[in-house]
Amino acid sequence: MSAPSLTAFGRYLLLERLGAGSTAEVFRVRPLRQAADAGPELALRRLRPELGGDEPSRARFLHEAEVARGLVHPLFCPVVEVGEADGFPYLVLELISGPTLARLLRWLRLRGRGASLGVAAHVGAELCGGLYHAQAPPFGLVHGDVSPGNVLIGSGGRVKLVDGAAPTGEHSSEVRGSLGYLAPEVLAGEATSHGSDLYSCAVLLWELIAHRRLFPARSLGEALRLRGAPLPALEEAGQPVEQTLRRALHRDPAQRFQDGRALRAALLVDSRRAAVECSAAELSRLIRLAFGEG
Repeated sequence: MSAPSLTAFGRYLLLERLGAGSTAEVFRVRPLRQAADAGPELALRRLRPELGGDEPSRARFLHEAEVARGLVHPLFCPVVEVGEADGFPYLVLELISGPTLARLLRWLRLRGRGASLGVAAHVGAELCGGLYHAQAPPFGLVHGDVSPGNVLIGSGGRVKLVDGAAPTGEHSSEVRGSLGYLAPEVLAGEATSHGSDLYSCAVLLWELIAHRRLFPARSLGEALRLRGAPLPALEEAGQPVEQTLRRALHRDPAQRFQDGRALRAALLVDSRRAAVECSAAELSRLIRLAFGEG
């Protein structure tokens, strides 16, 4: 993270740059008229400066911001405001203090251990429930980049999914999203779908349990080649969840779970069969162990 930068942007004070993606950057902020100890800090996401003159990028950003404002579900951060300032569109969200799933995965890999089935089932159930809510009417949305860097773990083991959200079936001239988590049909140029979001969810759950990358691709060609190879064994997890994830990761979309409710239900059944607790509490304990927070 960069050092705090007390720069004004519109009616907000930028306190710290939290990160950046291909199209947007995120800051920790507070309103200019708010004293330092007068209220909660917020997260501000704005279009990257170099894209300010790119009208398609601006239009896509504003569309996704308005979509995010309408998505009221525990998986998604509440949107406080959508607007434009200094020539750049932005949205302001509730600030979730906690590590990303990517950070947790790195911690697990360094220690050669995976998360328990209870933790993985909780993360998967939360993601699947929210993705189903976004896909159902009146939204009809897909996320398009369900990957560890976009999953935040808040206090008490709350799971939040950030970024993304586009109409179902929206085509793009370029592959958008993280190569290691996209479904094979999306890598091949087909439209994103609710099914491809669930595929991405299954990849990160596999990695959470196995503590290793499933598709460590650095190029589109390598990503496509890896999707065509047989899946490795998930020996650490035992049979029920491995069968569930293999179905969710089938190369043929028609052979996968067809909606988030079905995959969520299967994960919960797997945890009950293994007699493990599927709850936020176990994830919160793991986050405290790893990072002293949660």
